[in-house]
Amino acid sequence: MLSAAFFAHGDVRSKYLFTDEEVLVDVPEDTAETDLKIDLLTREGWGNTVLQHAPVEGEGARIKPLGEGINRVHLGDGEYRFLALEPPERLDEDRLRETLPHTAGKLLSDQPVTLLAIGDSVTETGDYPEMLAMLFERATSNTDIHVHKRAYPGKSIDASVRNFEGDLHGIQPDLVLIMYGLNDQGSNSPLIAYLEQYAWLTRQLKERYDADVVFLEPTPHIHTLTPGKGESLPPASSIFRTITFASALRDLGQQLDVPVVPAFDALWGTQADGLREHAQALWPLYPVHYKQPMTTLLETQGKGDTIHPNALGHLQISKAVYRTLCGQPEAPTFGYSAKTVWEEGKPRSILTLRNNSDKRQRGTLRIYPYPENDTHESHPYDLESGGEQQIAFAWPGVEKPGDLLVEPMRTAFRRPGPYLQIWNRSEKASEVAAVAAPWEPRVYYESGRYVAQGPEVSIGVVMAGESKSIAVSLPVPEQTGRVQLVEPFEVDGKTTYAVGELVFTQYAEARAREVTVDADLEEWQDARWVPVGETEQARWLRGPMDRRQAKEEAYTEWAIAAGEVGIYIAFRGQGNPKRDTVTLFFDPRAPEALGTVGAYYWLDVRLDRDGSLSLRPGDTSPSRSGLIGKWIQDGAQIEGELFIPYPVIGLKHWPESGDLGWSIIWKYQPDSGDPTYLMWSENGHPWTPRWYGVARKNPQGALPFRIQVE
Repeated sequence: MLSAAFFAHGDVRSKYLFTDEEVLVDVPEDTAETDLKIDLLTREGWGNTVLQHAPVEGEGARIKPLGEGINRVHLGDGEYRFLALEPPERLDEDRLRETLPHTAGKLLSDQPVTLLAIGDSVTETGDYPEMLAMLFERATSNTDIHVHKRAYPGKSIDASVRNFEGDLHGIQPDLVLIMYGLNDQGSNSPLIAYLEQYAWLTRQLKERYDADVVFLEPTPHIHTLTPGKGESLPPASSIFRTITFASALRDLGQQLDVPVVPAFDALWGTQADGLREHAQALWPLYPVHYKQPMTTLLETQGKGDTIHPNALGHLQISKAVYRTLCGQPEAPTFGYSAKTVWEEGKPRSILTLRNNSDKRQRGTLRIYPYPENDTHESHPYDLESGGEQQIAFAWPGVEKPGDLLVEPMRTAFRRPGPYLQIWNRSEKASEVAAVAAPWEPRVYYESGRYVAQGPEVSIGVVMAGESKSIAVSLPVPEQTGRVQLVEPFEVDGKTTYAVGELVFTQYAEARAREVTVDADLEEWQDARWVPVGETEQARWLRGPMDRRQAKEEAYTEWAIAAGEVGIYIAFRGQGNPKRDTVTLFFDPRAPEALGTVGAYYWLDVRLDRDGSLSLRPGDTSPSRSGLIGKWIQDGAQIEGELFIPYPVIGLKHWPESGDLGWSIIWKYQPDSGDPTYLMWSENGHPWTPRWYGVARKNPQGALPFRIQVE
């Protein structure tokens, strides 16, 4: 078989082909035959150079791949690279019908199949979907497989949720692959929000399109050096930082009956003495730059793109998808389970390691609770077949229950955590995993949104599967604040604790009025203002973060009004905002949908020197016209107004319910140093509408409080 590929001198792009095919390579004119030097990159690195005699026919020389991997052909001063794939193993039709009940029949009967890949920059920059289509085409002889991508570099799964309607326009997917996690974890997006968004996409795709859905684990990030500085970073802070998200995704897949592809393991599968050495062992699977997928970090001693796999890395992913969907899964060598209990006011996790193989296994298991600082414990084991070993683990940094509300413990113990991140290095294998360690007994505050009409709110506590309510007092007259929830409970004669945090924000008042947008706030004299700048409002992705020397450095108040054709917003306060930016978020859905997964709208605001406001709608806005904004500064005092037409946030008028989801993030950037993020109603992450506050039009009586418990 001859697979035509067209190369330019030094070009690293190519068509892919199977190892039993041949490829045409350009050679100088008037060349009858030539000897070409070829070497092969596999996950073990570059192999020996082989001299291949290649007759020239027509457009070029016919080259046979040396094997599966990136083949590098040396010709004169140039070189050509292409990726060869081994033909797929025999397809298990019964397994395929089990994993893809909608798509299997089409694949096996030569019907058109639409494959949609959803994800972040790993999906955008690589070709695992196209390679999977090649494997399916060879295995089934179905040549009518069409691949589409909808990917958002640098974004979380939230991007696919909010752009769902536009992304699926004109596409009727049969099979959908979803791979997110690198950005979600890297930005400290709540794990439970990540899982909720996966579940939301799955429901939409199955109910509306009858599509088969497949989850792909996020892949390793093998960055261990500071770019340009050569400084070493804790290898656990990158190389398996996504493993908890991957493990939680597997649990979700079981709940939703969705196949989960071990994409992380597909890249990880190698042996090394340490994590830094393991990162180096993965260099063959990562490129110098994501736009050069046929290159490898071996060529630059690890300098380059450590987050986006190269073509060889994407080949490992595509093969893992294929094996998951139509191959026989391998029985794992080890089994893991864990639980967490309270002992004298401190959490203690008990991990059970089991040898599932028929051979004796020796090695060392390391537990990494907070990989950001590389803290870990090492535990040797020696297990006969079927043998088990229990390991008791005390969480460092936790001296009392309230410590679970402080980073990094807060992230580690957020529901559905905690998870124990482990590296198991046996005599013959090396694997990374995250083991769920649920509380026993399970006692926790029911997370979610509540509405309180007064200074007291009733929230739920789940104890051993049963729910009860407790009353919590709010420190009114404050409009916004936080209440730490740490309560002991007796369950089966033992003291256990429920630990959480209640965040409250009083509704904003939206008077019905029309305003002249001129930065003169005379028309807002009777407005009710909401604060953006209180100490507890200074937060970012990893919790409290206030770099101001005093609140007066950046402190504003905001008001909102409901006009006939749009929204008016005013702000006033103190600061020097020449480098600041503001983002306004809106959720126009019904009140019962606020705080759940779904689309939303936003507007980026910059205070320009000429007194105008630069207003830029986000990617979900159906309209971008009619925006107006002005501001003025008098010494340290600032005032401003802006107008947002309803169509910019997907509305024709103010919501009929009277309530509009609203959130404000003011990024204060001083002349030197890092910024401080000041938030009204937010809780530290802009990529989810879970925490939006509410603006109520012409309220009657006292304004209620929006409550979030986590």
